[in-house]
Formats: sequence, structure tokens, C-alpha cells
Amino acid sequence: MTIEERYEVDMMAEKDGLVKMYIVDHLGWAFEDLHLKMLEVKIQDYLTYLATEEAAEKYPHLERVNIEVFFTKGISQEADRIIRLFNDQLEKQDTNITISYSFSNDAENQSFVEASNDEESYFLSYLKEIEYPVNDLFQ
Repeated sequence: MTIEERYEVDMMAEKDGLVKMYIVDHLGWAFEDLHLKMLEVKIQDYLTYLATEEAAEKYPHLERVNIEVFFTKGISQEADRIIRLFNDQLEKQDTNITISYSFSNDAENQSFVEASNDEESYFLSYLKEIEYPVNDLFQ
């Protein structure tokens, strides 16, 4: 699973009171604004899940949660800023949730090249399809 699948946790593991939830982001950055909205939506979905009774029942001894975004094509400065804003909000709310990120060694040197019209159409159709009110904190 990847960033594209809403309502699905890409990967998850629990050990010693820490739950690690992963988001796999394999998309490029040519359409950064659209990509960022997808990232925000996926993170919001994870946070929504963590607030459910289902999560509380599944992880009754939950002490900490870390949501880690794994970028296969590097990270933009704006994506870094958004993750920091999420963390600031979570800290203000005094939660036990943090968000971090990592990326593949190959991604560090990737340039943010232009994408095709097909990729732009894909992003636009995805965002229209999800009909998700993105948190206005990042607007």
C-alpha cells in the first residue's frame, strides 16, 4: 500500500508500547501542491484512525505513536515544513503522537523534474475523488 490508498495503513508495527505507522510516498514533486495535499490527507487519515475506539481496543497499552513517512523520491522543503507543523499541533494538543520522515539513499540526489500531463491528471482526479476537506492549517 502507498500514500494513494486512503483509509489503509501502509505498514504498522508495535513493540514495547510504541506503535510505528508508516506512509510510503512514492510520488514525484513536479506537482508539489497536489502532492502535498495527498500527504496531508493521508496523515489526517492516520490521526483520525488513532482517535477511534478500534485503535484503542487494538492497542490498549499504547504509550507512543510515531507516524513515519518514507519518501522514495526525496522530500521538498514544503513537505518538511508541513510535517513540522503537524508535530507542532500534536505537541500543543499534548498527544503521544509524533511524525517523522526518511527517504531512500537514492532519493537524496534526485532532482524535482517536470512531470507529464498524465501525472498532473492523475493528481487532480485523485484529489477530486477523495473529496476530503484538507486541514486549513496548511493553507
